[in-house]
Amino acid sequence: MKMNYVGKLSLIFGLTWGLGGLDRLMVGLAAPGYMPALGLNFSQLGLIAAANGAGVALGAWIIGPLSEMYGRRLGAIWGNLAEHVFSGLSGLVGSFGGMFGVRGLMGACVGALYGPSYAAIAEESPPEKRGHYIGFAQSFWPLIGMGIGPIVAGYLLAGVGWRFSFFLVAIPGVALTLYLASFMREPKTTADNIRRRKETGSSALMHDGKVVHIWDVLRYRNVLLATLTSISSMAYLFVLFAFVPVFFGKIHHMSPIQTGWVMSGGGLVVWLGEMYLPRLSDVIGRKPSLLIAFALGAFGGLLFAMAPPGTSAGVLAFYFAIFCAGLSSYPVFLALVPTESVPFTIAATAVALPQGLGEVIGATVFPAIGGWVADTYGLTHTMYMVIASCSVCFIISLFLKETAPRVVARREARAKAQIELA
Repeated sequence: MKMNYVGKLSLIFGLTWGLGGLDRLMVGLAAPGYMPALGLNFSQLGLIAAANGAGVALGAWIIGPLSEMYGRRLGAIWGNLAEHVFSGLSGLVGSFGGMFGVRGLMGACVGALYGPSYAAIAEESPPEKRGHYIGFAQSFWPLIGMGIGPIVAGYLLAGVGWRFSFFLVAIPGVALTLYLASFMREPKTTADNIRRRKETGSSALMHDGKVVHIWDVLRYRNVLLATLTSISSMAYLFVLFAFVPVFFGKIHHMSPIQTGWVMSGGGLVVWLGEMYLPRLSDVIGRKPSLLIAFALGAFGGLLFAMAPPGTSAGVLAFYFAIFCAGLSSYPVFLALVPTESVPFTIAATAVALPQGLGEVIGATVFPAIGGWVADTYGLTHTMYMVIASCSVCFIISLFLKETAPRVVARREARAKAQIELA
């Protein structure tokens, strides 16, 4: 059966996005190889990871708005291709400065590709199936980056060493991005603006005959709420995965192999959640779906943090899987809600704002705070900090304005019927 255009776009971009997730996680997965080779300490490793996060923010803020004027392919193709290339070049560095710079540039490319790509998928998707396609594409990140990828990376590191591992991991992403470039088209809104600029010389962005500006995204409540959610949710994600391996070892005396198997259950839940939660949100709404996800995450977190030492690995795996449920929310709050809240002409900027601030504050500042909490009060209190971050996401979601087209249409039809009856 022939796949339609948006299905093909979601599949191929999703695969490049998932491989990009592995590229990003390679900074930690390959660390046992390159840290002694380059003479790095843990503080330098942390700085390299921070450079990546700061790069993501800069790339999102620069290329996201530019893609509104010069096209989604600017980020979706060129940003994507450069991200995989810079990841591969990590295998050539010979010093801390080199790794810091290359990973920072790689992060900028990750930031450049996210907003334009998901804005393109959102516009090309039928409104009633937008969550389906965006969730499908997004779900490859936990599947490849958190699930399959670490296993593959482990075998590569053992077989060919860290330098060739970076090269080999980057190759599929480069190949798939070149294939993506062969068929991806500009969505209608950006294609119309590009044509208008060439014909008139005007750089004004138009939507439905009206001029819109990049900074108009700040007028939309949902974009601002998505930004706050992004900060809290990235704190939830990055503090949890930075400290939970140590938590398993120190508190529950689990081996690295046991820890890996327990954590894989969380990755599986995130993969399934990112695939099916957006589809559910097409039917019941974006807001209820987010509330369910964050409520489950906070509840699972309490079970996990309060489990006494000696709790079986199976029970901990179950609690941890529920704890990770809230991380299934990314396609909904970071892609669907922003792109549906603004005109498609400025949709990439609406994604770039929460993505960038989430990276700068949630993914960079909060892990440092989590470390201080662990040193001062203990690792269990760091888990409570993660639970608090998830709970804040729940509270913020209460104030979102519903954007799911099917749900909005039902409400409007119901309101119209009530008016006619009156």
